[in-house]
Amino acid sequence: MNKIEVSVILPVFNSQDFIQETIESVLDQSLKTFELIIINDASTDDTESIIQSYDDQRIVYEKLNKNSGVATARNVGIKIAHGKFIAFIDSDDCWNKDKLRCQVSFMNENNISFSYSNYSLVNVSGRVIKRINNLPKKSTYQSLLRTNSIPLLTVIIDRQLIKRYEFLDMHHEDYATWLQILRKSDECAILHPHITAYYRIRENSVSSNKLKSLRWTWQIYRRSEHLSVVKSIYYLGCNAIYGLLKHQRVIKYD
Repeated sequence: MNKIEVSVILPVFNSQDFIQETIESVLDQSLKTFELIIINDASTDDTESIIQSYDDQRIVYEKLNKNSGVATARNVGIKIAHGKFIAFIDSDDCWNKDKLRCQVSFMNENNISFSYSNYSLVNVSGRVIKRINNLPKKSTYQSLLRTNSIPLLTVIIDRQLIKRYEFLDMHHEDYATWLQILRKSDECAILHPHITAYYRIRENSVSSNKLKSLRWTWQIYRRSEHLSVVKSIYYLGCNAIYGLLKHQRVIKYD
């Protein structure tokens, strides 16, 4: 295998319905110098047989002995990754074929360690139902407290940066992790201003329950970021308003 530029981390658990489409969207990337690290979090359906049907040397397959959660699965993937950059995708999402090539070039040309991009929402059949193309040009710790503007399926981050941290074992673990990185480092995350990925909306999607999502965000503010009650209330209100306006495409970020 050629020198690995990107390690793609894909955690899976009982993902037989969409895992094939997700894997193929990675394997079909125009950038070829990547490894796809699939962490099977003790699936009990046909997920493993689908994964093992692929004969591609870029796939690294790891199976956990017991179901440990998506945060643990991602952390396992990061520990065995070899790429200069780490990218993340979940088992029901997909990428544009030029995502890695264009976003990595953007990062290299501009000396960026942490980037994300715009994306589209699709339904279970893959039809685009909304384009999210109004994300902020950059995200700092303070701006991220107000709204989670960094979609995990679009993130590419320098391995030397992400390996100093771990995904936290809590709900909205990606949001908690981005906050941790931006708070403890001197970095900010930069937008690659193109739609590179497709986030699948399902009826049983945990993120579809807005009240539950706000409760989990509150827990991040209090337990992970150790914010006061007053600050937590303020940022939770910002998060709720920005989230609503973002999806209605009313707000224009600077």
